[in-house]
Amino acid sequence: MQRHTGRPSPDRGIESSRRIEAHQGGAPAEDDRPGHAARRASARPVIVYLDSSVVLRPLFAQPGRLRSWGKWTTAYSSELLGVECRRAIDRLRLEGLYDDAQVARAAQELIQIERTIRRVRLSRSIIHEASKTMPTIVKTLDAIHLASAILIRERRGIELLFSTHDTQQAIAARALGFTTLES
Repeated sequence: MQRHTGRPSPDRGIESSRRIEAHQGGAPAEDDRPGHAARRASARPVIVYLDSSVVLRPLFAQPGRLRSWGKWTTAYSSELLGVECRRAIDRLRLEGLYDDAQVARAAQELIQIERTIRRVRLSRSIIHEASKTMPTIVKTLDAIHLASAILIRERRGIELLFSTHDTQQAIAARALGFTTLES
């Protein structure tokens, strides 16, 4: 039995991830699974924070996806990721760009991708951090992602690579001390 010390747990607000088969249909080659290649390629763990933009490109089979997609040991994101991605899927449906089969495929792939990502709950501490003055221009949802990454870095004591396709968000992440991964 653990004693409650009155201090927040370093893992509080962070869900654990589960390994799965591929997120792009069928069983993948072993090195295509998120996290597998990085684990075999080096002893040093590759830990990333994923902005929703990084998940949307492979989900929608768009060009310019992150070159290192899936080549990490551990991936984190805000629980906001699911909301943003589902809104994007629904927007494509409502605009007539996705039919029912495409919506179903994208929704299923998103579920599989989410299973490989540790998600940070949207908590008061995240809202507080996102509300603080930032060193550069930052949009609201980007501030929540950045605050989530800051929480992980501080509470877990780990270095994260911040992954985004948003140029302004990448500038902000670097200003906050993150190394960024961009396409």
